[in-house]
Amino acid sequence: AFVHKVLCRVWAKLPTVPKRILGVIDGSLIDIGPTAKGAKTTMRTKQVRTREGVRTVDVATTGFTMVWLWCPETGLPLAVSFGTAEMDERPFVAGLLASATLVLGGRGILETVVIDRGYMSGPGLWALGAAGIRFILPARHDMAVYKEARRTARSLDSDRPLYPKSRTRERQVRGERGKALRTVAETTEVVGVEGCLFETFAPEAEMGSKGHRDTYKKDFVPNTVNAVVLTREDGRKDPDFVLLTNGPVHQPFVVFDDYDERSRIENQGHRELKQSWFLEHPVQRTA
Repeated sequence: AFVHKVLCRVWAKLPTVPKRILGVIDGSLIDIGPTAKGAKTTMRTKQVRTREGVRTVDVATTGFTMVWLWCPETGLPLAVSFGTAEMDERPFVAGLLASATLVLGGRGILETVVIDRGYMSGPGLWALGAAGIRFILPARHDMAVYKEARRTARSLDSDRPLYPKSRTRERQVRGERGKALRTVAETTEVVGVEGCLFETFAPEAEMGSKGHRDTYKKDFVPNTVNAVVLTREDGRKDPDFVLLTNGPVHQPFVVFDDYDERSRIENQGHRELKQSWFLEHPVQRTA
């Protein structure tokens, strides 16, 4: 409640607010330790580099989780929620959206929300669309909609609209052993695919414990979403990236670049917040 009041005052004093806002939702663990009152423990997988190579290990974290809705254009959060470390972050989304609406106070509209795979929930995504919000998130590799989007994007005789686009950009890289910078041209190719079947993309009332209630009916037709499939990226042998969205994909690089904004919350959000303010190691209550 305190953070919400602070954000209301900060946003109210901004000289200008974007009329159409792109927001990023992500969570971060605040590792305080078992001595903190009310803290809980959760296990997370983490990749560590060893002499034998990169290994995946399980790490126990005791503390709290912070889930926030962040605006990359202003560098400010719109809403923040807290819970214990073991809590699922998906139920926080509805509260974040409601808080963000109050913080904006009618000065801007939250038009797009970018999230990661951890927030994959068909009913949750349906609620975003019902609220008039465009969502963008990557599909998991084990999902049928992921496989369908990739198969359709590479098909030469597809009966649905496809929107292939390509672009080449130059960037400077440093050679080995301190050699001078050199310019490298890198090509990226994406395909917009319309109408991919997404079985769990439905209202909460239509869902059961094992998926959609009408899955086994002969006349059942799942709802659809659009997809942007990465088919080429110089430096990757087999691009396997698929973005799902309820927005248009006739300009697939718009969706691709909007999702790229999510990376900024890691550097300009979590990293700066924790390294500069030391939230993981709060100062002692001493002089």
